[in-house]
Amino acid sequence: MEVVDLFYVRLRITFSEPPEGVDPLYLEELYLLRPTWSVSEERSDLLADKRDALHDGRGFE
Repeated sequence: MEVVDLFYVRLRITFSEPPEGVDPLYLEELYLLRPTWSVSEERSDLLADKRDALHDGRGFE
């Protein structure tokens, strides 16, 4: 399912000199709500699709 302005980000950091006992590889996965990252045309298409799905799902004619 696509959500408008919600982005999946995978962060991977490799430390060249990690402190003792610390893994040199750090991974984190995040979901970010970032309206300013959207491409205007794609955002408009997604919003139209969501509006149509809501309209159809509620049985409006």
